[in-house]
Amino acid sequence: MNVRNSGNMFWGIIFLALAVALILNQLNIFFITFSLWDILLAVIALKFTLSTFAQGNIANLPIALGLIYIVLRNQGIVGHIPTGTIVTVAILASIGLSLLFPQKRWWNQRNIHVGTYASDGTYEWKNGAQTGSSDEIRTDNNPTIGITFGSVSRYLYADALESAKLSCLFGGMEIYFDQVQLHENVATVQLDCTFGGIDLYVPRHWNVVEQVNSTFGGVDVARRIDPLTEGAPTLTIVGSTTFGGVDIHYV
Repeated sequence: MNVRNSGNMFWGIIFLALAVALILNQLNIFFITFSLWDILLAVIALKFTLSTFAQGNIANLPIALGLIYIVLRNQGIVGHIPTGTIVTVAILASIGLSLLFPQKRWWNQRNIHVGTYASDGTYEWKNGAQTGSSDEIRTDNNPTIGITFGSVSRYLYADALESAKLSCLFGGMEIYFDQVQLHENVATVQLDCTFGGIDLYVPRHWNVVEQVNSTFGGVDVARRIDPLTEGAPTLTIVGSTTFGGVDIHYV
């Protein structure tokens, strides 16, 4: 079961359980002392807590703690702090933890190649260091790209892409794969998008498998126009997005 399906199952079970509990409460079979709003906040806090341990992303923890505090405050268990203050503190703490303790998602870059465009427009790949010519392009089969409080637009060049690591925190990112060849026709992109947006542009003949875990965010895959051919290159996209969005475009 992929991450996306497990997330859907979690929320599906939760909402079904809430529906049953409300019915039982109306029939005086089961009594709910918490308001529906508090229950929803508690469920969301549980989701953030689980994602903290599952993804190793400690930045989610302040948001979970903030939601739990609101629930306890509404029950008179803890002192009163305005909701706006709690939310602001949770977001600031989340940003701070994201900067101080980023997820261990990078690996060392390797398999660096360069090449040149031939007179007929084809690209000729070569091993070795760049010669300094203006028409040479540095390629990376395992690129890592990160942006914080800014934006970046990058064209990837690879003769045998194995994987790519993308991180976007409070920013925007555009990544183009149309100059990329996949290693044995398969590759994986792992992304982490928090309070930001990532746009991926992939060749229209590729097969895209989306397995991103979204928390208060979403992933939008463009509608395919051309049918897939047998043995088409497959790009698997995994990772997480929190208060962010990922758009996948075919070019």
